[in-house]
Amino acid sequence: MAVHFFAARLRFCRTLLLALAASAITALGGAQPRRPSSDLFPPSALRCDGWGNPLAVSTPQPQFSWSLAATAPDLYGVTQSAYQIQVSASSGGFGSTQVPLWDSGVVHSAATFGIQYGGPTLEPQHEYAWRVRVWDKRGSATAWSTVAHWRQAPTWHADWIESPGAASPDAPLPLFRKTFTLTHPVIRAILYASGLGQDELRLNGRKVGNDVLTPGWSDYRKTVFYDSYDVTSLLRPGRNVIGVMLGNGMYRVLHTPGRYTKFVGSMGPPKCIVQLDVEFAGGSSVQIDSDESWKTAPGPITFSSTYGGEDYDARRN
Repeated sequence: MAVHFFAARLRFCRTLLLALAASAITALGGAQPRRPSSDLFPPSALRCDGWGNPLAVSTPQPQFSWSLAATAPDLYGVTQSAYQIQVSASSGGFGSTQVPLWDSGVVHSAATFGIQYGGPTLEPQHEYAWRVRVWDKRGSATAWSTVAHWRQAPTWHADWIESPGAASPDAPLPLFRKTFTLTHPVIRAILYASGLGQDELRLNGRKVGNDVLTPGWSDYRKTVFYDSYDVTSLLRPGRNVIGVMLGNGMYRVLHTPGRYTKFVGSMGPPKCIVQLDVEFAGGSSVQIDSDESWKTAPGPITFSSTYGGEDYDARRN
């Protein structure tokens, strides 16, 4: 009798466990994922005047843009019905008690690009932060996007400099050099530079940036481009050195006897302009500008032509 009772108890426990397992599987299979409050993720790929976190925006009223994505792959035809942009004058972003420099308010529009800044006048060389949120067609708002930044273009104080004798077509292309000392911890350093026709910049012996053939070619009679670089990590306490190597580019196309030449023409001897803005912990700053105090010497490039090639004398390096 005891054996039959024990077997019956085992059958009951097994039946109960199977029933509980079946109930759990049914519950899991029938559970529906929680739908986000909005059909859209927060905006991403934020751009200011077409660039992500640009270092030199020259327009007084930059334009903002962003990208959108639906929160689920089976959502089709999801659209933005409104947006709100906030701009902060603090590079740190948005604090809980901080009043934005500009708040667009809720703007009922599906536009995601070409939205113009409409706040107070922006200061040169000042860094701003901005963010955006949007509403879907159901009227549900996303969270705020991650904070993006931009920096207004500088007010130039530097001078164009050139090497004596560089106008001669037989002269090697020039090098420029400036030594300076930093006595305080650096929190931010932005380097602005333009070399005509092309430049290669070095800071403490390391190449600045990854680009080549900078700056971009232009109609030099009307427009000269410059490049901006965050060089904070290249600076060090104490003595620092900026170096510039110039090339001819399209600014100065020389006649090349014995080599291929498509056309010739010169806008003048090679020259450059450099401005380094350094911000220190505590709020002070210093500016290193190209001027007559910079040293110059003939460089290792003894001949350079966009069409005729380049001669490089490594003994002069």
